[in-house]
Amino acid sequence: MKGCNKKVIIAILILFVISILTFVFFKKNVLKVAYGENISHAKDKVLYKFFKLQENTTLYYSGSLEYVEEINVNSTESNDNETIVNISGKVIPMSDEGLDKSNLNIKLSYILDGTSVRQIIETPNDMHSQSIIKDSKILVSPLAVDNTWTENFNYKSKEYTASTKIINIGENEEGKKIIETETTVNNIEGFGNNTYKETKTYTEGFGLTNFTRTLPSFGDSQTPCLDFTKKLFKTD
Repeated sequence: MKGCNKKVIIAILILFVISILTFVFFKKNVLKVAYGENISHAKDKVLYKFFKLQENTTLYYSGSLEYVEEINVNSTESNDNETIVNISGKVIPMSDEGLDKSNLNIKLSYILDGTSVRQIIETPNDMHSQSIIKDSKILVSPLAVDNTWTENFNYKSKEYTASTKIINIGENEEGKKIIETETTVNNIEGFGNNTYKETKTYTEGFGLTNFTRTLPSFGDSQTPCLDFTKKLFKTD
């Protein structure tokens, strides 16, 4: 009798362990289906939706002064701590005359760690189509209007403080979620009124879709300069 009871207890324990393993496996696969195979940390899921870029996708941006930019999604990497999206591209000039093509190349990456999206611009020169902040957190949880964060950065061998705020959350005409941010740097040399600003729009599934930034001033630094603007117009 005791032997029979022992077998029943063992059988129950085995069933319990199998049930737990099945639940864990099922939950993990549900997350993969919902948020993509390339993400293993579920806390990234909201931020990741905005940067769920497929490898080998090409994004085309048009901008001020007939500017055209071609950006390629090279690869995505993921582990238990972060997801990395590697990107490279180039500016497509309207004329090749007198241009150093090595200055037209673009290389950057997005790093999602579950609470923020960090952008690292590896292009050494200051391109008008890119932020002057080479390493920055472009989105930070919680994704809510007026959420604000600050960070220090180096520009032309001097340190400045950038303040970024989420100014709008909504949907575009296609029903895709969008987030708009505004970054301000005060007391910075070389820009009109000693102020640098940039605004960005991120769209679900496409990443950056609109970008506007202050251009350096000429001569009197108190004179505001024109802004550079670009927007996504096509994907392949």
